[in-house]
Amino acid sequence: MNWISRNSTLIVIIGVAISFLCGAVIAIHAGPLLSYPDERDWTQLATSLVREHTYSYDGIHATAFRPPGFACFLALPVALGIGNTGLRLVNLCMLVLSEVLLALLARRLFSKFCAAISIMLVLFYPVLVYTATLLLPQTFGAMLLLLGIWLLIRVEKPSTWSIVLAGIVWGVLILTIPTFVFVMGLFGVWLLWKRQGLRRKILLFAAPLILLIGTWTARNYVVFHSTFFIATNGGLNLLQGNSEHSKAMSGSSTDIDKYVATSSKMSEIERDRFFRDSAMSWVREHPDTALHLYVLKLVEYFTFTEKTATENFASQAEQPFWRTLIMLFTYEPLLLLLLVRIAIARRHPISEFEVLFAFLYFMNAPFASIFYSRIRYRLPMDWILLLLDAGMIQIVFSRFFSRQLVQADKRVCIE
Repeated sequence: MNWISRNSTLIVIIGVAISFLCGAVIAIHAGPLLSYPDERDWTQLATSLVREHTYSYDGIHATAFRPPGFACFLALPVALGIGNTGLRLVNLCMLVLSEVLLALLARRLFSKFCAAISIMLVLFYPVLVYTATLLLPQTFGAMLLLLGIWLLIRVEKPSTWSIVLAGIVWGVLILTIPTFVFVMGLFGVWLLWKRQGLRRKILLFAAPLILLIGTWTARNYVVFHSTFFIATNGGLNLLQGNSEHSKAMSGSSTDIDKYVATSSKMSEIERDRFFRDSAMSWVREHPDTALHLYVLKLVEYFTFTEKTATENFASQAEQPFWRTLIMLFTYEPLLLLLLVRIAIARRHPISEFEVLFAFLYFMNAPFASIFYSRIRYRLPMDWILLLLDAGMIQIVFSRFFSRQLVQADKRVCIE
């Protein structure tokens, strides 16, 4: 344990290098082919921003179907002429930054030992590396989440610039993954409760946050003559998770053809509202079924398997068996570690930060289950799981080595 603590920085560097090299091999092997429909959407939006200077799929008709954060992030390397393989490597760099921030948070909350262990856990959980090679917003979002947290808790009294930068980071995060407004709300309430000094500086955080989101909202009002929160895909996601054909694992493969047919001549805004109203009407008309479905989705949030869709499949299918096994033997042990940490809280007092992050991790589940659950949607929060598990492993190591020392002392006394 002491050796790991003394060599913590070296272990972090080696772990980060290994994950980057593994990801680079996967990214280069994948090449420019975009297997997932979402990847094609994001690259089309980024390309339109660069070439047509508009947020659009075809360069003609404006859209707000997807949040703008990730597309704007991809637009920077696209403007430099970087192709899809290069974009994968750029996204992989966000994994590296996430690992560095994870190590910094582990060191701040626990110890140098935990900083090293947290990076080892990233290697133990390969879905993070794999997802980082896909052109999807989860890795970028995870980096923003960890950075936003780090800026506000790295010291007892964060500086003015740290608070302002945190407001910018959280604003970009919400423009990338809008559901993180819920996590930000919970985290913000805790900070205002526990860090009274931040109450006087709340405007420093809120101003850039409101400016970023307000600017995008103003754009949408000018373009669509309507106001809505960030994107127009919320109604679709809600309907796919709450309709007569919705299942715990059906997700985006849910049969909503009749709603799509009815909305075929509607505008993007009208379609979003129609989908949302239809989902809410179904819930009101079938409260028992909707509640049962919600519970199943809540359980599914913590699952290790799901359905996936690629260009090679006409419809969604179960993920390959080997991938299911990997998730089973990586995610479930990580979740079990956190549950054990909570169970032994009386014997080993749990810190206020552990309480906070465990609360954030578990409370995100009931919120996400309002729509539908997918493993990759959960991944940004899984970085918090790794952080908490590093602290649990430190407790295990401390007890094991202290017991070894006691036994060694007894042998010395006997001799």
